Parts: sequence; structure tokens; C-alpha cells
Amino acid sequence: MRNWLDKRMCADGWRGRFGVFLAAAFVVGGITGCEFGWYRTGEEVRVNAGSSTANSGQIQGSSEYACVAGDPSMGAIMPECGALPMLHRMDNGKLVANHSKLIWSVVAGQSNQLELALHNVRSLPWAAALVIKKVEFLYAATEAPPAAGCFRGTADGVPCKAAKWSAVVPKGISPKVGQADVETIVLTYLPADNLPRSARLELHLRGVGDPADRTLTVDIAIQPGAPALNLQPSEMLIPYTQQGYASIHKVVLTNLGTAPARVLAIDLLNLPPDFAVQRVTSVPSDEDWLAGGTFWAIDLPWMLPPGGAVQVDLRFTPKNDKPKSGVLKFVTDAAGLGPLTCTVQAYLGVPALCITPNGKYSFGKAGPGAMAGSAEVTLKNCGSVPVVVTDISLDAALTTATGFSLDLSDLEPLTKDGAGKPSEANPATVEVNGKATFTVLRAPGGSPGQAVVRITNNAWVQPQIVFEVATGP
Repeated sequence: MRNWLDKRMCADGWRGRFGVFLAAAFVVGGITGCEFGWYRTGEEVRVNAGSSTANSGQIQGSSEYACVAGDPSMGAIMPECGALPMLHRMDNGKLVANHSKLIWSVVAGQSNQLELALHNVRSLPWAAALVIKKVEFLYAATEAPPAAGCFRGTADGVPCKAAKWSAVVPKGISPKVGQADVETIVLTYLPADNLPRSARLELHLRGVGDPADRTLTVDIAIQPGAPALNLQPSEMLIPYTQQGYASIHKVVLTNLGTAPARVLAIDLLNLPPDFAVQRVTSVPSDEDWLAGGTFWAIDLPWMLPPGGAVQVDLRFTPKNDKPKSGVLKFVTDAAGLGPLTCTVQAYLGVPALCITPNGKYSFGKAGPGAMAGSAEVTLKNCGSVPVVVTDISLDAALTTATGFSLDLSDLEPLTKDGAGKPSEANPATVEVNGKATFTVLRAPGGSPGQAVVRITNNAWVQPQIVFEVATGP
């Protein structure tokens, strides 16, 4: 009965009462019956691509057969002898199920790689090794040669379409990148256009107990990239520029997407002729400045690859003392994306800051009995546009006296954050005809000399006050 059962199972598998099917293999008298799965304890069994090893006499279950639980005549066959394949993406670690669809987002204009890892996660010591018999990569390419490829993830670069591609994936309980129990398949794609493509990957396996898992099929949807354009700044406020002079300001268009785009034109129809633009290149440009009120159709569109950028300079040369404003537009070939705009406003008002006291201020003499002192400084906006103060501090290079400090707490309500001292990130704004104050303090016992306070702002004149302390007594 046992010999008949052995032969029957090795010949074409065996379906028992419970409907469990398992292609079986074992060694009888030194001759291999099937490819994998069944063996007697204590006998040699093929576990690795044509090699064999001893079972070490381990007894599994109550039967003479390691992979049979209970009475074999009842058909209680368990498939623990078979390898258990698991496929996952190396870039995000996600599992790839059999007969599933994999979305692969690619970047146009460059070679893309997608690495898949195949593990044998059967952890039982008597389980069979997983053998990759053949890998097929099917790709319906319209261009020649095909843009997609498939290779074994090793230095030999064996293509997936090779007639034979046998690789052994040993069993292992903890599949991790770089472990010995993994085999990798690398898909490559160099798109010649930005159109969607589809492919199919088929892994033909041996050593797997469940017939449904002997071929792993994955449909791959190659998703083309798309440009994502960003224009900075989107709003530009140009400070005072003297009539007859020019100020130049940078505008940058960047492609943050995964496909190239082209700049087809620059539209200045909504800008007055006081403005002009010119492209900035790494080599001197012979292009003229394009004045506002015109439309610049670019003869050779500017290419913007993924991660690429193009810069233009916006020049403002006021012809009179009136405020100017308008919109600068970039026209591209990015699908579904209208012109990218930068709104421009230029003020011709003059910022001016008046301070009291100005010039020099005396704190008396230093020496025994010298008293602490203080002086209040008043800032007044005597211009026609807001004054923006970005720093008030003692000039360390010019200050020779000691004991001086500044109390800027009265300026805090005027800062951007409503608290803290004025800075580039937290400027204090004094409106037209507005006032603000701060206090200069001198501690007793300080040395004689001078203390120089500088007030950094957007006015043409950067005022400073000199506080003097004479030698006593």
C-alpha cells in the first residue's frame, strides 16, 4: 500500500478526501521521484537546485512522512514541504500579490529602475527551496528597440528573456533587503515619449506546493510623468526706484514634476513699457530686453527637464513719478496648465526716516559718582511710503565706551510678529507720518568713549546716532 501511494503521489499528485492537492517528491532508494516536497525522515532530499542534503533525522508529525499529518489513507496531506513565495517592491516595501496590477510612475527623459524582491518565506526547516525556472517580461513597445527591459538583479545582468534563468531562493523566516534568502528582478524603462505603457512580468517557479502559486503574474501599468511648474515670485513688490534709473529683479520658473515642459512664450501685454525682461543664461546673451506691452513668442522654446529651471530678469526703469503695476505671464506646453503669472507692483514714493535726537548726544562724564543715564530716540516716517526697519543695534566696530544697552520693547507692537526685536524676518513698519520710540541705556561705572547706534531700514539714508561719555571727573 505504501509503495503504491509513493508512486501515485510522485506521478501526478494525489487528491484525497479533503480535496487537497500537492505535487510530491521524495527519494526512494537514492532515486528522486518528484521535484520537491515529499521525503522520508532521515533520507536525503533535494532542497537546492539539484543539490541534496540530509534531513538530520527530524521527525515531524505522527507519520513516517514528514509532510503527512495523520493517516495517509485518509488524505490528510499538508503542503508544508512546498516553498512559499513572496514578491515585494524594494522602493516602498509593499507586497505585490499574484495576478495584481502594479503602478509604476516613471520620469521622462531618463532611465528608470524598479526593483522587485522574491523571497521564500517558508520558515519550516524541512521546506523546499524556491527555484526560479524562467522569467518572462512581455512588453508591447511601439518604438524600436523597446524602451523597457528586465534583468536579474546581479552583476551578470542576465536578461529576463533568457531561455533559462534558474536561480535558487533559500527558505528564510525574515525577508530583508540584502539577505541571502532573496532574489531580485530589476525592470528598466527609458521612455522615448510621455505616453502610458503596459507590461507583464511572469515568474515560473518550482518548489511551490500550491499549484496556483507556481506562476506569479504581475501586470505593470507604466504611468508617464507630468510636469509641475512653479513660478517664483508669484507676486513682486518693487521698492522705490529713482526716475531715470533701473532696478533689476529675478523671476525663476522651475519644473518640480517628472516630465519635461517647454516655455513657448512670455506675455508682457499687461505690463507698461517701464518694464522689460531678458533671459539669464550661463553664457553672455545677445538677446535684447523685451519691453512691456509686447508678446514674446520664443523661436526655439526653452526646455525645462524635470528639476530644471529658467531665469529671467525683470527690469524696472520708471519714466515718470506715477505708480506702475501689471502681470508677467509664462506660456508653456504643460497639459491642462494655463499661463503662470507674476503680479508686479512698483511704488515711486520715497521712504524717509527722521530721528530725534540726531547727530551726537552727550551722557556727561564717567568717573566716581557717575549716574546711570538714558535717552529716548524717536523715529518718524517723514516720507511718502512706509519705512521698514530691519535692525537697531550698537555698532561694535565704532563703539568704544562700555555700559551701553538698548531697550527696543516699544517697537515690538510694530513688528511683523508683534513681538521681538526688529530683524529681516521680523521687520518693524512705521507708516507714513507714523512714529516709534526706543531707549538707549547707560549703566553706572561704564568707561568713557562713544557708543554708535545704527538704524537699518529701507530709506536711502541709513541714520546713526553717536552717544558720547567724556572722561571724568
